[in-house]
Amino acid sequence: MAPKRPLLFSSLAAALLFGSACYSYHPVENPAPGTLVRIQVPVSSPVVRPNQAPETMFFEGTLVSRGDTVLLETKNRREAGAFREILEVDTLRVAGTSISLLEEKLLSKSRTYVFTAAVTIGAAWLGIAAMNTLTGEQGDSDRPGDGGNPQGQFSLNPIFSGLLRLIGR
Repeated sequence: MAPKRPLLFSSLAAALLFGSACYSYHPVENPAPGTLVRIQVPVSSPVVRPNQAPETMFFEGTLVSRGDTVLLETKNRREAGAFREILEVDTLRVAGTSISLLEEKLLSKSRTYVFTAAVTIGAAWLGIAAMNTLTGEQGDSDRPGDGGNPQGQFSLNPIFSGLLRLIGR
């Protein structure tokens, strides 16, 4: 039983490490500078469609200042070749009257807890299943010919069949 603990604990640690936070957006009237916000602005077009709602675009970033003009610092990552990535930092100036929606980005604790619990349980389940397969616990036997794995050997078939069952094949 002792060899299973390091894998189980490392699986739990990896799940907690990779479990990311979930965010939600809430409308706000006067956010403080430095707040992560998302704004919605209408797209101006020479074509007017009276039967359709006007098209809009969302921009997300850090609020620099708010007055008659809203200053929003945005960041955009893009690839420039095989192994190069460029981070573009830009400051958008938007007239306060043209913003149709201003929302604050907030951490959603309930979504984060549910997501982290699901990832942790899944990682623990996979870790235990892998340990059971690697140690031959299901068919473990001291007598040869009983379906147990000899010392130091393991079969990959249960791992692949388990993965195929997970994806529904």
